[in-house]
Amino acid sequence: MKRLFLDTNVMVDLICHREPFFHEAKRLFALAYTNRISIGISALSYINTVYIARKYGFCTKEVIESLNRIASFTTITHLEEGTIKDAMNCDWNDFEDAVQYHSSLPFAADYIITRNPKDFTNSSIPVYTPTEFLQIPYWLDEPNSTILNEPEIRYGKSTKF
Repeated sequence: MKRLFLDTNVMVDLICHREPFFHEAKRLFALAYTNRISIGISALSYINTVYIARKYGFCTKEVIESLNRIASFTTITHLEEGTIKDAMNCDWNDFEDAVQYHSSLPFAADYIITRNPKDFTNSSIPVYTPTEFLQIPYWLDEPNSTILNEPEIRYGKSTKF
């Protein structure tokens, strides 16, 4: 199973229903929910998502409920002292991106997924946009697999995150 580390912008696209990016973000999370991929997300992304969603006018309680559902089938990567020190001492232009990158390393991500690949030019891990990743025909462990339909995610009667 491939291991994807998601940048904050992908989670914000899902939580805030940002068009035109929402549907691809939902496909990625649906694939994790159905155990076809494994997703890691930095603890920093959870913090940033709540902050950004509030700026968009979303209710904090509802955002946290959605993040709890996401956390039930993804991995939250830790922000530890070493992660922060490594990010502070590396040659990256943006500190937050450096923290994200160094958070992805203990997760052993196969890919970093972001809408801003230029922010990860120093990455030793291959970087794709959601669109690029979802178009790769060989990323699944199953031979000849392609994604033709978005898997359904259900929580009770709702299909919303």
